[in-house]
Amino acid sequence: MQLWYKAVKVLTPEMKLEWCAFVASSGLSHLGSLCSLDHHWCPPVFIDTEEEDWEHNVHEDYHLNYYLDLDYLLARTASISNVTILAALRRPGADCRLCCSNCAFEFKGYDLVEPRTGISALNAWSRFRRAFAQQDVSTEGLVQDYERASEIQNLLRVCYPAESHAFTELWGVWKMLPTKLR
Repeated sequence: MQLWYKAVKVLTPEMKLEWCAFVASSGLSHLGSLCSLDHHWCPPVFIDTEEEDWEHNVHEDYHLNYYLDLDYLLARTASISNVTILAALRRPGADCRLCCSNCAFEFKGYDLVEPRTGISALNAWSRFRRAFAQQDVSTEGLVQDYERASEIQNLLRVCYPAESHAFTELWGVWKMLPTKLR
């Protein structure tokens, strides 16, 4: 199991217009911030891939914004403000909260992301109410328990077989502590 890293803009209530749109769309009014792999609400910092990125990023469809080399990613984001570095483990087979031994990162929970669009089903709670409850989502927009995240993943497929965003991959997510960022 290899951790991938991603530089994102975390959505917070201080971003008033975006935050109001997120709460209206998701129905998740209890969140204090959104720490998600969701490509729409927590967009990657880099939209374009530079030539040197190809030596350090993941070479899989739909995952070019993930990096294998944390040091490279930190150097690449050094001059950018309001960046959050996430570590992510794709498709863990069990509870993975202890899989990241880097003390600069704190485990935040599990995300359920549709691979092609990068959209998290958790951020669309208002559309998926039969699969999970609002209280299943933490104040940062993730599920805290691996077993519950796996159950939600299965319920999404069963309850919403015609919805593409219901066919998700499960990810473990860690957030780099601000004091360790620079």
